Amino acid sequence: MNYHIVGSDGNEYGPYSAEQLKGYVAEGRISLTTQARPAEGGDWKPLSSYPEFGGAPAAAPSAPAPALPTPSYSAPSYGAPAYAAPSAGGFPWELRQTLGFMPALTESVRMLALSPKEAFSKIQEKGDFVSPMLFGLLVSWAGILVSSIWQLLFGASMQSLMPSGMRGQMAGSAVQTVAILVLWPIIYVIALFIGAGINHLFLMLFGALNTSTSGFEGTLRTNAYSMIAYLASVIPVLGGLATLIWALILMVIGAQAMHKCSQGRAIAGIVVPYALCCVCMFAVMFLGVAAIMGAAGR
Repeated sequence: MNYHIVGSDGNEYGPYSAEQLKGYVAEGRISLTTQARPAEGGDWKPLSSYPEFGGAPAAAPSAPAPALPTPSYSAPSYGAPAYAAPSAGGFPWELRQTLGFMPALTESVRMLALSPKEAFSKIQEKGDFVSPMLFGLLVSWAGILVSSIWQLLFGASMQSLMPSGMRGQMAGSAVQTVAILVLWPIIYVIALFIGAGINHLFLMLFGALNTSTSGFEGTLRTNAYSMIAYLASVIPVLGGLATLIWALILMVIGAQAMHKCSQGRAIAGIVVPYALCCVCMFAVMFLGVAAIMGAAGR
């Protein structure tokens, strides 16, 4: 029989098999007093009240366990979710009040950059959606800031080689850059919700939400934490392309973890809207060029 349980953070998790829950009891992540109910429905009762847990090993005394994290995934395969038991511990950024602001930020950046699967397996599915939004704002703003400084320095060195008429354009570009940095928090929030809404719609269309318990909040978290890709914008010339590719990879991994879906469905739900957007842009450009050439030929 499968069960839903209530974690130490008050959120509902599951379903988990009886064998999985016995293992969590043995590891000290939950106890026999943890509230549970059958996946088919019923009243909440302590695990010890169910026959399957009469012989479950008691956990060794230890420090209070952190909130039960979301299920993490193993090797993905199309058509069937591939998830294992929750990972121990939590995502550093969501523990910043304990770890400290900068240690939590730097460790979260390192984990998302080097071990994104592990990172998304530790991220909470629900609750405190302000944390991922704040994280995304900080890392994206930092990436844009460094990229802008690099462009301004490069532009200053090139300005002396340009005709006097183009120097004014360079100055205008600097003003635009400063304006973007100042207005970025507003731009970021609007873009985040619109992007998450589009991704969520396509994930739903491709069946990636069939087993999801996180809903739109899971997609919003995925997009927000994927903003770390903006750090790639510091790469000269190819920064924009690197940012897009890295963001798509992170969003696929995040969608798979947040919604417990297969890799194929996550790829379809994340990549297809961006592909359609590119097709539309090329179509508009082609029609514009064709119109200009037609007008010139008359």
